[in-house]
Parts: sequence; C-alpha cells; structure tokens
Amino acid sequence: MPGTSLEAWQGNAKGPHMRWLQTDFARYVLCPESAVEGWTGQEAIAAVPDYLSVIEHPSLGGLLCMSGEPMPIAYDESSRTFIRWDYADSEDAAAEALQKAEQSAAWTTGPMVHIPNEPVVLFDCGYAGSDVTPDNSCSIHLPQGRYLVRSLEMEISDSAAFRLDRLVPVTEGQGQAWSGVLQRINLASPVRG
Repeated sequence: MPGTSLEAWQGNAKGPHMRWLQTDFARYVLCPESAVEGWTGQEAIAAVPDYLSVIEHPSLGGLLCMSGEPMPIAYDESSRTFIRWDYADSEDAAAEALQKAEQSAAWTTGPMVHIPNEPVVLFDCGYAGSDVTPDNSCSIHLPQGRYLVRSLEMEISDSAAFRLDRLVPVTEGQGQAWSGVLQRINLASPVRG
C-alpha cells in the first residue's frame, strides 16, 4: 500500500496534530453521552460493514456508524467532518484533504441522523460503555437537530488518501424532501474526489 501508516507517522510526529482514534474493530458509533454508560458492546452486532450506516438502537433510535476497512478516525470541528486515514505520509495530507474537499463536487449523500441536546461521543461500538475512556473516545458538541451525512473519498496523491464524512445541518423542509431520496441510496459505493 502506498504511503505511510498512521502508527509509523505518529511515532515521528512533532508539534500539534489532529487527535486520532484507532481500534482493531474500527466500527465507530456516535452515541449520546448519557447513553454511553449503558452501552454493552453487543450493539456492534448490528453494525453494518459498509463505510457508513445507521445502527437502529431500541431506546436511542438511529445512531451513525462508520465502518468499512479498519481505519483511524479524527474529527474536524470547524467543518463538522470525520476524517478516516486510509494512507498518507504525514498528517499535513489530512489538512490538505479537508481543504480540497471544499471544492469537490463528488460528495455523496448518506443517512440522516438526529443529534440530541447533549454532547455525543465517538467510540468503537464493540466496546462496553464501562471501557470507554477519554483516551479511546472523542466527545463532540453539536447543536441539537437533524444532520445529513455527506461522504467523499479523497485521494490527494499516490501516497495520500482519506475518507471524509461530513455532518450537514438540515432544516425542517429539507428533511422532508430528503426522506424519499435517502431510501434509494447505496451507501457502500465509494466515490473518488
């Protein structure tokens, strides 16, 4: 595989960089903070192996799940974008991917998710809530509401590629218009930007 793995790069990292989460299972869920403690890890059985899906939880409703190949993940607060590291020589390539993504017309439309009026926590859905710590999770503060998830596979060179999943706020009228469209979308189809 071209490029450098995250582990090799982080071993040589100097200065500030994005905070990356990495696990063996790498099926990350965005869960309301108040529900993390009751998470059993058995919910991971419902995680679809697609890059992007929704886990239907009996008491929490649909929760965003980011799966596919095991890749490290970080969150860029300024663009509300999750960025998954496929391969790259440095983290500078992640910043470049985020910048180039702004100009891309290749974003695909994914599921719609509801963010509650509390922080949400990104962690590996195979973990029990009691095993979720600040070291293996990321707390994210977003305004309450519905968000459409837009995705982009960004290969910025032969030695750098990332997968981006962006949360786009949806107004009430937009949400109704998207409902029929979302049922016809194949979320597993990657698009190169």
